[in-house]
Amino acid sequence: MGVMYYNNMNQQEYKINVYRIWWDEGKDLYVGSTKRKLSARMASHRRSCRTGRTDYSLFNFIKENGYDFNYGLIKSYMVTCRDEQMMWEQYHLGLLKPNINKNRAHRSPEYTKQYQDDWRDNNRVEQREKQKIYHQKNKEIRNAKNRKYWQDTKEVRAIQEKKYRDSHKEQIFERRKRYRESHKEDEKRRSLEFRKKNKNMIVCHCGERINYGRKDSRLRHYNSKKHTKFQKLIKTGLKSL
Repeated sequence: MGVMYYNNMNQQEYKINVYRIWWDEGKDLYVGSTKRKLSARMASHRRSCRTGRTDYSLFNFIKENGYDFNYGLIKSYMVTCRDEQMMWEQYHLGLLKPNINKNRAHRSPEYTKQYQDDWRDNNRVEQREKQKIYHQKNKEIRNAKNRKYWQDTKEVRAIQEKKYRDSHKEQIFERRKRYRESHKEDEKRRSLEFRKKNKNMIVCHCGERINYGRKDSRLRHYNSKKHTKFQKLIKTGLKSL
């Protein structure tokens, strides 16, 4: 049959009617379900059309093709919840394939997952562009939130990281050892490049390493907070002698 029916013993069963609406030509068809009498449900459809509702395809179709439509019962079922009612309606939607119904009455978890996967595959490029625009537009806001989060959780993260290191010392040691062994050539190359690039490096009296061969590097260091603070300490110490 294709319908999974769940009988929940904790809920009271009630009767539902799956119905169809069609016009004289017979080519236009709508399928719905209700727990009311069909006459009452049809009167509700006509009343909704007259009050100007346009949020359902059926209402718009009735306005365009007239209120004098035919309706009839497809089948009645006993259910315990609206979800089961929608399952039966979807079952008959699949059989009759009415052209007026635009949406599914029920989506199973499997159908929902497949629908979402297909939608992501079909809209991957468009969604990436939207995300890119959103990130660029909200870059400053996101950076501010991230900075605040990292500041607020600094102590908590430090405790968690220390706890992890203490409980995974052997794993961390083995992981670092494997990395060093598999990247020996890269480490050697980077070391040579560093020594070549920093052959004029010296250690200042304040303890900071600087590239003495470059004037801009010297000036940047001499104006740094660390060097300025060291100079003030030196002057203060000399004055006290």
